Amino acid sequence: MLATTERVNAACHAIAETACHEPTASQAQLHHLMYRVVRERFGLSAPMAVRAIGQVVEAYKRDKTIEPTFRPHGAIVYDDRLLSGKGVDRVSMLTLPGRIRLPSVRGAYHAPRLRRVRGQADLRYREGTFSLAVVVGCAGTPPRPPDDGLGVDRGMVNIAADSDGDTYSGTHVNGLRTRHAKLRQRLQKRGTKSAKRLLKKWRRKEARFAADVNHRIAKQ
Repeated sequence: MLATTERVNAACHAIAETACHEPTASQAQLHHLMYRVVRERFGLSAPMAVRAIGQVVEAYKRDKTIEPTFRPHGAIVYDDRLLSGKGVDRVSMLTLPGRIRLPSVRGAYHAPRLRRVRGQADLRYREGTFSLAVVVGCAGTPPRPPDDGLGVDRGMVNIAADSDGDTYSGTHVNGLRTRHAKLRQRLQKRGTKSAKRLLKKWRRKEARFAADVNHRIAKQ
């Protein structure tokens, strides 16, 4: 799976260079220009080559002034030709050597909703673990006419201040960022293996904390 991720992202990088050089965001034109190249140069199967071209088109269309970049371990896109569910705890995925079946873990909340999977999924790789981000359909609820309103102003010292007079301070978040910055500086100067392991452990802790604070404020 890791080799597949790296190969697909390398192919996407080459496709993106062609898209910007031409320039074109047309799936048909890029398919004509790059399909055979991607098959032969990167060894991708036909469905994976088509999906890689589509992934570049989606990224390039968002802003045609910037060439899309694809990190070696960035997320890659799987559609229903490349990925399918096999029972409640198995998925079948297409990889470079061929199709493989893998065990999957999902929580009790998500399990019944996976019967309503729609469209494509993103295969993500983070710190040695693969995960699938899938889109599921859900029954719509009838819209309710609003009977009240709330204005929100976002800032740095106060993360949010609303029109009801409530403020939500960002002091705790900023204090944590300051402490983490000092810790990173000390560990980077030390440069030992244990210091590098600690840096890796703390790499996303600050981002997770800030996301949690933002989520709780938004819910309030």
